[in-house]
Amino acid sequence: MLWGERFALLPHRPNYLLPFSHSFETPGSADDEPVQRNEIKFQISFKFPLTPPLYDGRLAVFFGYTGQSWWQAYNRERSSPFREYSHEPEVFASWAPAMQLLGWDWRVASAGFVHQSNGRSGEFSRSWNRLFAEMLLDRPGPWWIGIRPWWRIPESAKASPDSPRGDDNPDITRYAGHGELRFGYAGRLQNWTLTMRRSLSEGGKGAVQLDYSRPTGFSPNLRWHVQYFDGYGENLLDYSTRIRRIGLGVMLNDWY
Repeated sequence: MLWGERFALLPHRPNYLLPFSHSFETPGSADDEPVQRNEIKFQISFKFPLTPPLYDGRLAVFFGYTGQSWWQAYNRERSSPFREYSHEPEVFASWAPAMQLLGWDWRVASAGFVHQSNGRSGEFSRSWNRLFAEMLLDRPGPWWIGIRPWWRIPESAKASPDSPRGDDNPDITRYAGHGELRFGYAGRLQNWTLTMRRSLSEGGKGAVQLDYSRPTGFSPNLRWHVQYFDGYGENLLDYSTRIRRIGLGVMLNDWY
């Protein structure tokens, strides 16, 4: 794998827009105003190399950013506010090993630091920092696997619930998990990705997400997208609540 020039903007995770996104449970809110189960969900994700390509283009250090939004666009009574927004910047190094592992081509190995927060203050503030490693493997055919374990960097306890310093969500790994496993199929037309997260702690929770996409026919870069989520940690505001959600829309780029 060869990476582009320094500071060249590249896709990171999938970029998508789901104009119809329905939650089977009432989602959380940072106030007492009524919340609709139908909303717009979208994700913007990019990365760029901080270094020029090294070692024949097989190594680079990246900055990445992923933003997810849950927008109450159909809630006219509340002036269509954004219910939640997730900021997730990352700094990581990626290496293309160019070797095989148990019959799979080891495409990329990465390691780095990721911060995630919802940009709120007070009792609705959520954030955590992690160190992660990641492996991406594929076969000569359409199948691929992504393995991404992480370790949460500990934070001190809050002196009081209103304190701006300290851990906003000490039990988040119980719900959001200790890692992520992705199985994908990248065919000529249809793409499937199954994402699973699981906590290794006692009484730990997890989540599954299934994404399906196929070309729209309008542009080779635009795909129809269906997404189903079931579990915990969909966003930081709702991380300890089980959410089941179905979404329909379009995707600009898939994982693979």
